[in-house]
Amino acid sequence: MRRFAGGHFCVPPTEAHKYSPPERDAVTDANEWFLGNHDHLQDLGIAIEAQREGYVRLSLPHEDSLTNPGSGVIQGGVVATLIDHAAGAAIRTTLEAPRTQTHATTELNVSYLRPATADLTAEATVVRSGRTRGVVSIEVTAETPDGPKEIAVGRVALFLEPEDTEANAETGTETEAEGEAESEAEKETETRTGTGTGTERE
Repeated sequence: MRRFAGGHFCVPPTEAHKYSPPERDAVTDANEWFLGNHDHLQDLGIAIEAQREGYVRLSLPHEDSLTNPGSGVIQGGVVATLIDHAAGAAIRTTLEAPRTQTHATTELNVSYLRPATADLTAEATVVRSGRTRGVVSIEVTAETPDGPKEIAVGRVALFLEPEDTEANAETGTETEAEGEAESEAEKETETRTGTGTGTERE
């Protein structure tokens, strides 16, 4: 089943897909498969630089084709796409079945801090990964003569489809009370970490 997620579809892999990564750990396999099966991400030049549980670092090269005409500044939508993909890649590092468990972006917040005039690096850290919801914080930086500078910060919320969705539909094990409890836990996490929408970053 095709599922829409933040401007692209998350599609569980099949033998028909064009990209077949070599055997490796499940997270690397899942993230490289996802990147290899989305042409727009490849066109942007997004690459995985590092990943571990709860964390991913991606890169995006500065290209004239990605900039606003005559400015040399990478277009804001490109930066938002980098943030969205970084969030998805990070949340996959926390899933039990990262290659097959689908997810969808439900909220994407971006604060642009400086013009993006150089190669970009996005570091995504999972704030929360629950049964059906995830929250990821992302920082985008660019290398300058004075060292790395923040270009943008983002916060992405995602819906995570449980692996046992069909079983839940038959047995009714996922109750409304469980969903409310998870929502309350998310709010508590946001309060502790300062990732709520009302928090300003200096």
